[in-house]
Amino acid sequence: MPTAQGSLRRTAAALFVLLLSGLATLPAFAARPEHIPARFDRAWQVQERFQRMLLARSGVVGVALGENAAGQPVLQLFLERAGVTGLPDYVDGEAIQTLVTGHFRAGQLEPQAGESPAGRWPRPVPIGVSIGHQDVTAGTLGCQVFQGSGCHVTNYYILSNNHVLANSNAGQFGDLILQPGKVDGGLYPGDVIGQLHDFQPVTISTTANNVMDAAIAYTTPSDVGFATPADGYGAPVAATVSPVMNLKVRKYGRTTRMTTGRITAINATVMVDYPAGTAQFVQQFVVSGDYSQPFSGAGDSGSLVVVNGGADDRKAVGLLFAGSGNLTAVNPIGPILARFNVQIAGD
Repeated sequence: MPTAQGSLRRTAAALFVLLLSGLATLPAFAARPEHIPARFDRAWQVQERFQRMLLARSGVVGVALGENAAGQPVLQLFLERAGVTGLPDYVDGEAIQTLVTGHFRAGQLEPQAGESPAGRWPRPVPIGVSIGHQDVTAGTLGCQVFQGSGCHVTNYYILSNNHVLANSNAGQFGDLILQPGKVDGGLYPGDVIGQLHDFQPVTISTTANNVMDAAIAYTTPSDVGFATPADGYGAPVAATVSPVMNLKVRKYGRTTRMTTGRITAINATVMVDYPAGTAQFVQQFVVSGDYSQPFSGAGDSGSLVVVNGGADDRKAVGLLFAGSGNLTAVNPIGPILARFNVQIAGD
């Protein structure tokens, strides 16, 4: 016999679907962005029209484009907990797939002093090791980047996250960057490896349109190299690629070293928790770790995500900045390099 509670849940879901259906005639964006494959065109239109309402539902922390087990496009909803009710199975004809992810978080880690790659490295240090602003704990040195070309390089920089190099918007240009990060034993002045040069502010708001958590710090090739430690993937390729579904990727980071995974969601809008509050990020992609293992851990923020194998092996895809369980949120690399007018140093 149906229970009163079950009837209420079905009624709530039905009302939500009715409300969504009533908005189905809203106009979609005129042109699909180039980074969205053509086969996701309709799912993208539905996402654009309804994701604000979906995100307004209690317990929903993200909306993205994904695939079901049959490889068909779906709208993925990331949930902060199990048992979120009142969600539809379809929105304007597009299937809904729910994943319990918990909260995506940036900048949380536990000390691992003395452990490689969290330890102190001789100069020039490899990429993928512990680094941090003078007033933060530690994150990961993503890669070496530079301005100029050929024999006319003007400046070299470290690329990592805003919350790693710029203390989550609180940093000042010229602030010191330590290797290893402070939580891993980094000290002034012996462990100074660079100075904060520029960062993209992160807007702490659940309606913001952040696209990157990124910063650069001035350094020199004598202080920072361009390849990972020996147990990593080596040097990234200077060329980059856009994130695509099911692309195999890997990263080398301060906490979990080298891990592999694949892209399981694109065009993701996700809520990410920072010490100062929650920030909405748009146009992100999500990586699932291989073998049901996490792709990243606390302290891996800032790691460069590169292609794993094939013709595009080691080409950069994005900059890791937040995670939740087996899922990792990543900024696409293209907008970051354009924002700072830099190129990746590598093969």
